[in-house]
Order: sequence, then structure tokens, then C-alpha cells
Amino acid sequence: MSKISSNIRGLEEQVDRLKDSAERVNNIYSQFNAVKNSIDNVISQRHNINYQLDTASKRIKSLRERLDNSGIHINSAINSYLDAERRLESLVAVLEAPQKKQEQSNNIFDEPAREHRRFYT
Repeated sequence: MSKISSNIRGLEEQVDRLKDSAERVNNIYSQFNAVKNSIDNVISQRHNINYQLDTASKRIKSLRERLDNSGIHINSAINSYLDAERRLESLVAVLEAPQKKQEQSNNIFDEPAREHRRFYT
């Protein structure tokens, strides 16, 4: 499982990169909207410019949301994997415990000596 754990670290790095990208896209979105809102209404009404600017703004916002959601989904997958790994480890420990007891009970040298005397009396 160590190979998978090392891949988890890589995924966590990707989540950080996605967060950074989403933040940069959010800054672009804010700057774009500031410029869009500063354009004179007469100009923005010509040739459907306002509609095109609104469409571009929505696409930038959508990109930011997709980046955020990707990071959230990857984080959720990481947490689910780590939870499953912990559960598997605890289940393996439970399964190994009876096996160890069985191995110990099969060893005749571990039995108390007084039990052997019962047969001779």
C-alpha cells in the first residue's frame, strides 16, 4: 500500500495546484467584471457586446467552479481511500488475532505442565 500512499501525496499536490489555479481564475474573473462594468453603456449595447462580455464572464466563472469542484472531488476521494485503508488495516488485525492464538495453541511446549500430569495420575 506504500505505492498508493505515495500517489496520494501526488494527488494532494494536484489539489493544491487546482486551488491555486481557481484563485488565479477568480482574480481574472473579478478583473474582467471590473473592466466590463467600466465600459460605457452606449458602447456595450452596440453589436451585442454586452451579451458577449456576459457570456465570457459566465465561462470564466464556470471554469473557476469546475476547478474548485475538481479539488473537492479529489479531496473526497483521498479521504475515502484513507478511510478504507484504515478500515482494512483494522479488519486485517482482527483476522490475524485468532490466527495467532491458533498458532500458539498448536504449540505443545506452551501448554502448562500440570495438564500433562493429569494423564499420569
